[in-house]
Amino acid sequence: MKFCAPFVLIGAVLLAARPSRAQDQCLTDAIQAYTKLKTEALLGAGSSVLSTQMQVGLRRMEEAFCFRVAFCLTGEPNVSARQIPYAVEFSRCLRDETLEKYNAEVK
Repeated sequence: MKFCAPFVLIGAVLLAARPSRAQDQCLTDAIQAYTKLKTEALLGAGSSVLSTQMQVGLRRMEEAFCFRVAFCLTGEPNVSARQIPYAVEFSRCLRDETLEKYNAEVK
């Protein structure tokens, strides 16, 4: 029976980590809003070279998106037990956005 215990624990962790329907909807809404805003901003720029203000604006948009994603996945960050998971999800989101922007891969 001792051999089974780690597998039961791993299964419980995986089930707990699966997003709920509310989280799925929250993430879907966040992605749709972010995609719409980013598309409008890039189309409104009118040129392939972005100004410094535009680059800063896009970065702030990414940060706002990542705040929302982290909130969807962890809940209110003001609760002390959620501060670290919130920070982890936020930084993971920013990393993923940066890697996507530069077509980079995690090594």
